[in-house]
Amino acid sequence: MRKKNKKSRIIIITSEFLPGPGGIGNHAFCLSRGLSEKGFEICVIAPKELSFDAKMFDQNTDFQILRYFNKKIFKFFHIYFFLLKYLNNKDKTIVISTGIVPLIILGLIFKKSNRKRLAIIHGHETGIGNIIIRTITNYSLKQYDKIICVSKFSKERIRNNNIKKKSTVINNGIDIERFSSFLDSNKKREKNLKLVTLGSLSYRKGQHNVIKALPYLKKYYNDICYHMIGPENIKKELIVLAKSLNVLDSITFHGFLEDQKIAELFYDSDIFIMLSEVLENGDVEGFGIAILEANFFGLPSIGSKDCGIQDAIRNHKTGILVDNHSPKEIKKALDEILINYEKFSKYSIKWSKEHNWKIITEKYVKTLNDIF
Repeated sequence: MRKKNKKSRIIIITSEFLPGPGGIGNHAFCLSRGLSEKGFEICVIAPKELSFDAKMFDQNTDFQILRYFNKKIFKFFHIYFFLLKYLNNKDKTIVISTGIVPLIILGLIFKKSNRKRLAIIHGHETGIGNIIIRTITNYSLKQYDKIICVSKFSKERIRNNNIKKKSTVINNGIDIERFSSFLDSNKKREKNLKLVTLGSLSYRKGQHNVIKALPYLKKYYNDICYHMIGPENIKKELIVLAKSLNVLDSITFHGFLEDQKIAELFYDSDIFIMLSEVLENGDVEGFGIAILEANFFGLPSIGSKDCGIQDAIRNHKTGILVDNHSPKEIKKALDEILINYEKFSKYSIKWSKEHNWKIITEKYVKTLNDIF
């Protein structure tokens, strides 16, 4: 049953949404739920999921979800239709876009709308695509009343000063309630060194960089092993790479895992590692929610410099930032963390709780109240 007596209306247009995969979708869901709990009337316009689980998921939320056809040009018309329908005779409404297609639609097509508009930038939006797409994206951003960037890195990617002036940083958060029931104080880690990454297998996430570092790392940690959780988009390519480096026996693919299995693997691991890559097409890691999720279970982290991960890791406290192409830096980071493991682990748990979505939601509420 949906809540009544909402104080203001928020429409969130997103390129991803649960129960589908993706950090943008996770972010959009947590934001929608948090604002709904704060008394806002929420309507989410999200891509259509065809599974039975998706229908059940939508029915069990406390806010409205409108699903658009997520195929090429159809998505533009479907999103446009929902906006026209929902904005009709609705006052005191803020429309939020998250993801590049919603960003362009709301910024460009609806630029004459008298509704307040807020864009959420994850990092890749202003750098991805050809010159035409980038020009359209930057022009669209100029039409917004406010821009929220999920990291300092994301804000730096907005190169136009007119855009920077109306932007602010609100870091990503994690859903503490999602994993709290899986905490186990009696779990103890094994002696051999286990690294783990949670995220779709992709060149942006950087699993290939970890595999490339393994031959060097095995000289010092001969029992090291690397576990990968997530949709196996480039599994074949990673297997070929591992075979060529003679480290195939040191890696394990787990595919998609339920939350309980993720928690069990985190407890069985030592260090979370994400050596993300800035791709030639402009795609980049804007923050790294999975790092904070691993921190919640006491896992310190190693992550790439020069991307949004810099906001997700407190350097030399919750983990260490490294050059993702330098096995020597990675080895040095491993040494430092393992020598001071208990200290890193405790600070990681504290750091993750500081990013509880309940805290992050309050920051969004303040920004929205300033816009209304």
